[in-house]
Amino acid sequence: MNENLIDLWAKSPENDTSGDLGLLSHLLATLESGSVVRGRIGAIRGTPVWFWRCALLAMLCHDAGKLARLFQRMVRAGGVRDAIWGERHGFLSLGFLPALLEELSEAERRLVALGVATHHRALTPSRSRSSSVDRRSGKVKEALSQTYPRSGGKGLAARIGPIDADDIAQLMSWLADTAAAHGLLAPTEALIIPDPAALVQIAHTELVALIDHQFSAKEGLVAVLAQGAVTMADHLASAHTDLDGRPPLGPDTRVLIEDHLADMNGTLADFQVRAAQHDGHLLLRAPTGGGKTEAALLWAATQVQAITERAGGVPRVNYTLPYLASINAMAIRMGGLFGDEVIGVSHSRAGSFHLSRAVADLNDEEDRDSHRVTAAEKAVSRREATRLFRETLRVGTPYQLLRGALAGAAHSSVLLDSANSVFILDELHAYDAERLGIILAGLRFWESLGGRIGVVSATIPAALVDLLVETLTEPLAVVDAPRGSWRIRHRLHTSTDHLTAPATIDAIRARLDAEQSVLVVANNVADAQALFAKLGPYA
Repeated sequence: MNENLIDLWAKSPENDTSGDLGLLSHLLATLESGSVVRGRIGAIRGTPVWFWRCALLAMLCHDAGKLARLFQRMVRAGGVRDAIWGERHGFLSLGFLPALLEELSEAERRLVALGVATHHRALTPSRSRSSSVDRRSGKVKEALSQTYPRSGGKGLAARIGPIDADDIAQLMSWLADTAAAHGLLAPTEALIIPDPAALVQIAHTELVALIDHQFSAKEGLVAVLAQGAVTMADHLASAHTDLDGRPPLGPDTRVLIEDHLADMNGTLADFQVRAAQHDGHLLLRAPTGGGKTEAALLWAATQVQAITERAGGVPRVNYTLPYLASINAMAIRMGGLFGDEVIGVSHSRAGSFHLSRAVADLNDEEDRDSHRVTAAEKAVSRREATRLFRETLRVGTPYQLLRGALAGAAHSSVLLDSANSVFILDELHAYDAERLGIILAGLRFWESLGGRIGVVSATIPAALVDLLVETLTEPLAVVDAPRGSWRIRHRLHTSTDHLTAPATIDAIRARLDAEQSVLVVANNVADAQALFAKLGPYA
């Protein structure tokens, strides 16, 4: 092997403190992480049988363009402004593909090329600004079609800069040998090795072909899933971490829950047993405090087993709630059942949640002073583990899951992780109409990717039940707690009078005269001020 090739870097020391900066090491690590990702996700409904083969080939080749000498100068310069390259290595990586992938069909080669080209940047500009904003700079990132327009092939070689011809030959041979060793391509000795100028031109031709291709909706979805697979594997390899391979819930789930109930002198109710026995989508209705969570987890354990038998992989269980406080409380509750370390928390303040939990474990003020750094590191580690999809049992908001619909490299792994997953939606009725519509669309989408949907509620309205039935293409079973277990907790009386109407004011004053507490809530400032003017002096 050429010494120059061995000496190629994939990252700078500032971005990777492991000491293993080599390009070949990173490409191989990404491929190995990709095998882990494939083992986690399983066979995805609606994708071609060659999906994972193409995704793995894209992982192997995704950073090949980093052999460019100006890129190598940049990573060695450690962020010095004068050394910034300004080109996209994913674009240059496309130049290696035609010679490597001759045995593949056109559709297969296209999918590999998409995974390689888009693992950092979108192919074309996105209509969603949030999916194309750099998290560090806050600037909108150019799509590849903007950086390398279809008519801009001239002068590209000068922009890319010098590339060692021997490096191209050595890297091409290494990619071919590694793909063959992993069963992704047949062994070959007849590789056509392009010179540096040809490599750049081939990359541009490949990109233009991708830009010009008219993708069907199905092709587009498969492409984003492949993008998600490459991105997830790349991030795992860069973080030098792994995915938790343990099923989130299994045969012992029922034993754990029965033991938990026994500690409170309780046993499984009939509706909980019926939920546990059902294979398919579920609507579970039970009173507050009546055991909905236990029933949902028992149902989810059954779905995990069914999905594993059908698609392989390790299904993820996502328990969603609308409010931060209820999410945190549920995470603590599940941690008590299954152990804190296996529970992922997915919301915007997850780091704060983990930090508060870590600090709460410290015994006294002296411990707090000496171990606060350790607690902070632990909190960051837990947050990053969830960001990298490590845990298979997660509690969070549905909005975190719906980020996958935004596509783009920043969100496509969320989409991939949604495949063959179990979704428990608690308090679905709590969302406003627009957000509820988005969530319902998400349910249909997750179902299409092999997911199972469970909705649990004490107060779900009949109209929402009808919407759920219309949304899902597969049957929605309904399991209700027995009528005798329900008790009236609140009575609601509605009035047609406006909140500031004289009749409403008189009714409030009558209750105050009877020495009752009255909570008056207005939804705009003007009404609040009017009510305060009339009732403030009276109270």
